[in-house]
Amino acid sequence: MTPDAVNVSLGASELLPMIAIVPFMLYQLAGHGTLHFVVSKSANWVINIAILGMIVPGYVAYREGGYLTKGY
Repeated sequence: MTPDAVNVSLGASELLPMIAIVPFMLYQLAGHGTLHFVVSKSANWVINIAILGMIVPGYVAYREGGYLTKGY
């Protein structure tokens, strides 16, 4: 961040992308996503939880300014 940069807080709207994950995960874990055609129900849960497990730390690292944190 440059010394003359202004840190603008957007309030609760900054959490909208994170909140958008909740209905997607519920839809997937209920077995209505397209992945359930390819893998078993337990594998579907493992894959979706792993995806969530990568999204959340990546989002947290972004919010904390950890731009050198690798998400892969």
